[in-house]
Amino acid sequence: DRPLGPADYEKLRDDVEELGQARLGFMMKDIQRFGLSQPSMPMVFSSVPGPPPSSSPIGRLFFLTEFESHTRLVEGRWPEAAPVFQEKVLVMEAVMGARAAFSMGLKKLSEDNQIHLLPFLTELEERITLNIVGLVEPIDTREEYWMHHPAYFDAQGRMVFIYLPEDTFFGGLGKKYPSLVGTFGWYFYLDTGVLTADLAVPTKDAILSLEKDINKRVPRSF
Repeated sequence: DRPLGPADYEKLRDDVEELGQARLGFMMKDIQRFGLSQPSMPMVFSSVPGPPPSSSPIGRLFFLTEFESHTRLVEGRWPEAAPVFQEKVLVMEAVMGARAAFSMGLKKLSEDNQIHLLPFLTELEERITLNIVGLVEPIDTREEYWMHHPAYFDAQGRMVFIYLPEDTFFGGLGKKYPSLVGTFGWYFYLDTGVLTADLAVPTKDAILSLEKDINKRVPRSF
């Protein structure tokens, strides 16, 4: 868990990937990374400021690298427009899972498909306005890419995941609210075919040492 500011994240990314390559580079096939806003922003459908209903869904913004290559557009398009910064409003284009949208009653896209997230319940005029320009579904949930957990496409109770490109996540959300906290993670895809009996113990040691290395560099990580 780290601040959303781009400068803080760039250092975090460099540290994690440097340590990962140092310990596991001999068997590393690929690296993907993700970021999530904290699950604390109520979602409302009215642009008029006011307190959210107690039953409001919670919107959680996320990026996942190469998400668009592993996902099919059911309707609409991918985000293209740059974030728009207003005094108390941040406007961004986003997409969401088709099943999650359907569960919210959004069955077909139109020009006025907007949802609003409230980053601060003490400042109800401050809001993140999302223009939903696409509805998506995974191409193949069995791909290793999803790590057996393609949870971004369905509503998880009251939680709704909303995808932003990585540049928008940091250039919009992170730039506007650098002090808010996000959760960041990495997937290291490993070629286990290179392992031999002689490498088994050193590899186990490398994985345990990697966790220690990252925790020393980035406290409270795991």
